Amino acid sequence: MLSRAALSHDALNKSSRLTVPSFLPSLPAPTRPYARRYATPSTEPNIDPRFPPEPRQPLVREPKPPNATSEFYRNLIPSMLHCLALGSIVYYALEFGYMYLSREKQAEDMGKRVEQLERELAVARAGPAVAGSDRVQSSGQSWWKFW
Repeated sequence: MLSRAALSHDALNKSSRLTVPSFLPSLPAPTRPYARRYATPSTEPNIDPRFPPEPRQPLVREPKPPNATSEFYRNLIPSMLHCLALGSIVYYALEFGYMYLSREKQAEDMGKRVEQLERELAVARAGPAVAGSDRVQSSGQSWWKFW
């Protein structure tokens, strides 16, 4: 808050600079970053838009000496790719072999289970005829007295 005492112009500018960093008003108009610019006449010779300009020569740069790190990785990465490809081939071959053997074992186990169930079915079909001949004819009454 300003006091009622009259402050000098420099003191007022210093106090405002401390609180609000505003440097744009102090710059001259042509150097402001967002100053409006108007079209200026071209300094290039008149170019007819119907005819393309002559192609410019590409800039020739001096070759840089090879970097040791880039040479290291340039030699290492192809070897790593070969190892990665070989490892993937071996992994998928082993996975395929495991699945094939697992399927064969599962088919064998299922075949054994089917044979066991067929034997049980044959015994169950033949069972009542054999078991019924050994029994004595029941009198038709239930063993429970109320039935």
